[in-house]
Amino acid sequence: MLPFGFADFHSRHASVGVSDVALYDDAGTTTTTPSRRWAKKNAVIYHGLVYGANAWMTNPEIDLHCANSPYLARVLRALFAFPDWKNRRCLDARAFDFVTDIRLPVPCVANPDGDPGFSHGSNMPPVVQTLLNGGWVLGHALQPRKQDWAATVGVLYCLNEMARKHGQPGIKLLVSDASLDTERRRALDAFLAQRGYRCDDLFVPLPPLNQRALFQLLRVCRFGLA
Repeated sequence: MLPFGFADFHSRHASVGVSDVALYDDAGTTTTTPSRRWAKKNAVIYHGLVYGANAWMTNPEIDLHCANSPYLARVLRALFAFPDWKNRRCLDARAFDFVTDIRLPVPCVANPDGDPGFSHGSNMPPVVQTLLNGGWVLGHALQPRKQDWAATVGVLYCLNEMARKHGQPGIKLLVSDASLDTERRRALDAFLAQRGYRCDDLFVPLPPLNQRALFQLLRVCRFGLA
């Protein structure tokens, strides 16, 4: 993330000469803006639309925008077709010609119970079955460091308040233990104490799981929270 690192990258890249095709992902456009300086043709593959928007959204030197799903392709087309009513034009008139999508291969489809080769990580922690036996409703948000904690706490608090009101079982969210460290747990406990809750009432931290355990866990959860 330091400018000298980028300067070194650009210096080495410029010495290679112009390529026939440059392929970027959306985050990659924040490192090198797609340009004819680097390649005769430029393509960007999107797995999301968060990164580098200024580098790809109005860049005439990108020849192909490739989304990782038909849904994301529709969103991209809508963005490029954003209307400028005063000048009677779109943000980019090529919106319907240069956006496509691909279906990404998913290795686990061949092994719906989890690929035994992806064995790194823990087996299903006993605490999950204990909670299920106790009648808890479980959800999952296991990717580390992805939570918006203010929103996540708000969602779990409201769900549990509704459950209490209607006499329903409590709801807990399974999260990565890397996301719920001691400092964050202390801060959440202090915040939740004002409302009669503790961190442990809403969240269950889990270690990284092997794929088979992960698939087992997803099947017993009632919802996922993104």
